[in-house]
Amino acid sequence: MTVTVESTHPQHEHTAPVEVDPAAADHDPAIIPEQADAPADAQPISAEERAAEIDTIVHADPNDVVIQNNVRTHGLELDKKTVANYQNRGIRSAINGFRREDGVIVVTEGQLRVLHAREAGTTVPVWMKHPPSEDDQAAEIKRVFDQLDENDHRRNLTHRDVADAHQYLLDLGVSPAKIARERGKSRREIQASVELAASELTVKAADRYGLDLLQAAEIAWFEQQGLLENVKELILTAVEHPNNFKALAQRRRNDHAEDLATRELTEAVTTELTAAGVPILDQSTRKYEGDARPLDLLRPTPEADRGTELTADSHNGCPGHAAWIVKEDVDDGPADGPGFMVTARYACTDFRKHGHALWDAPAGKVEHSGSSSPNNKGQSPADQQAREAARMIRKWVRENNKDWDAAAETRREWLKEFVNRRRAPEGAQTWLAVQKARGDRALRSSMERGHRLAAELLGQANLADYAAKLSGAKATIFDIFLTLTAYESRLRREAWRTPDSTESDYMQTVIRWGHKAHDVELKVITPEREEDVVHVGRSGHLGDGSAPKSADETTGDSADHEDATDENDPSSAEPDLDDEPVSAGMAD
Repeated sequence: MTVTVESTHPQHEHTAPVEVDPAAADHDPAIIPEQADAPADAQPISAEERAAEIDTIVHADPNDVVIQNNVRTHGLELDKKTVANYQNRGIRSAINGFRREDGVIVVTEGQLRVLHAREAGTTVPVWMKHPPSEDDQAAEIKRVFDQLDENDHRRNLTHRDVADAHQYLLDLGVSPAKIARERGKSRREIQASVELAASELTVKAADRYGLDLLQAAEIAWFEQQGLLENVKELILTAVEHPNNFKALAQRRRNDHAEDLATRELTEAVTTELTAAGVPILDQSTRKYEGDARPLDLLRPTPEADRGTELTADSHNGCPGHAAWIVKEDVDDGPADGPGFMVTARYACTDFRKHGHALWDAPAGKVEHSGSSSPNNKGQSPADQQAREAARMIRKWVRENNKDWDAAAETRREWLKEFVNRRRAPEGAQTWLAVQKARGDRALRSSMERGHRLAAELLGQANLADYAAKLSGAKATIFDIFLTLTAYESRLRREAWRTPDSTESDYMQTVIRWGHKAHDVELKVITPEREEDVVHVGRSGHLGDGSAPKSADETTGDSADHEDATDENDPSSAEPDLDDEPVSAGMAD
């Protein structure tokens, strides 16, 4: 039995660090009852020796002490950061205990420190107290009160306290790496703590709502950008839907970057149009009714053949020549660029006055007559409902695609961290064998292409050389990582909507192994039905209240006007959700 005794404050002795699985400790460690047998090497001591220990600190092997019955019976899972901290710095706050006649130390307060010390391989400092009275009931009553007091009368440091302390250590010349090592935290957390100090609103919210350090630092970034609506949204999500937090933060970062890019592109288009002397139409000028119309919905004259194109070059000399500045989607995803462009949509400010005609108006006519106008006033209720449903589905797809893009970034960050694990998840070897036996296309393709995604995430050009240097345990982790990234690289953007069995199995696997999936990722396992989306949309809750409004709901081309158009008629075409108006003054 390992014991050292001190009569004053102890020096922090602890054993050498041991390897700990970062993902371990999802179990409830067994509490040894006080009546447990003494350790094999326990030595009885005399009453005089026991008395001499009172009010001294004894450093004991945590595996040799007995934990007395404790009021805390839940929340006993080990915290990997606490274990790492104990390995690096030992336990600096003594626990309370007493020695039995058989020489065994009984811990009365401090069971969590004992449990973590066992995992960390460090000794525990025990402040030796008088043994309890012989009155069992009185001793038991005192034990319960003491343990309640031990846990009740504590207050955690605020985020501000922690941030100030970290900054002070930096000012004293301590490196972020050393702070992280000493505190059993990541360098990212230390940096996040320091950055958080500049955001007063977020610091207060973090302490009030119990946000963790990385959540608070993420929210602080939005506060520093002046995006207070995003700050409120993220705080609410962190509290009510924490699984969505990371992906939502990434989504809002993506949105902010898109806004900045849109402003820059708008400035460029505005400069170009102004230099060419082309008036820029305000977004309040509607495109599908009134006097102004886009040139792509017009033909040069009523006498011109239906479908004759009216180009911007040929229209340049018309007194009504003008343009809207619009944003258009140009592809299905962000992989090859921003996925949108800002451009001029040329128009005539008064097509009737200047002698033009709607693109498909009857021959010799400027526009459709009232009776022949192909708008939805003559449509059946079923047709109108179908058009309404189509709009809802387009919005649903648009918003979920953006959520998916953001979630993909956070999922790949999780994959990068996965490769650093020390132990394989339970059942991983069997899973690996099954994947190799099945030989799915995703795995074959990734091998043929040199595991490109894995190489990108690791920043390693030669994965074979990298693998050759790994230990057996780390090589197994790396093999799992290669297989996961193979499936990740073949995961379609449409998987949330139309998943196949391979995609569903992959998503279930990463969730089982610790990835906190966003709601849109959960749809790969349990997809939504379009009819349910339409039903919810008609109830006024499309997007679960979290999705931003579409361009048509926030700009001049309202949904009300869309109802007065026909999807098969270019002259009264429905505004496309991918054709968003952009204010000419947006860059100011």
